[in-house]
Amino acid sequence: MKQYKKRPPSPRWPLEPLMAVTGTHTPMELARVLEVNSSQVHHWKKGGGVPDRSADRMAVRLGLHPLNVWPEFCDGF
Repeated sequence: MKQYKKRPPSPRWPLEPLMAVTGTHTPMELARVLEVNSSQVHHWKKGGGVPDRSADRMAVRLGLHPLNVWPEFCDGF
């Protein structure tokens, strides 16, 4: 049986800056603005933040570059 190397976990980005740029105060409001299911936002919160790819997609969905939301974001994928 072939052994696969486990991928390192994706960096995660805090929800607070995303909430700040959207002007939201709760995960439910953030989900509505981002047009995602509220369970997705709760999953990000519980998991320690927004994964790289989702962070990029959510910033673009808002018409922003991820660096506008997370200044330390690095497009490393």
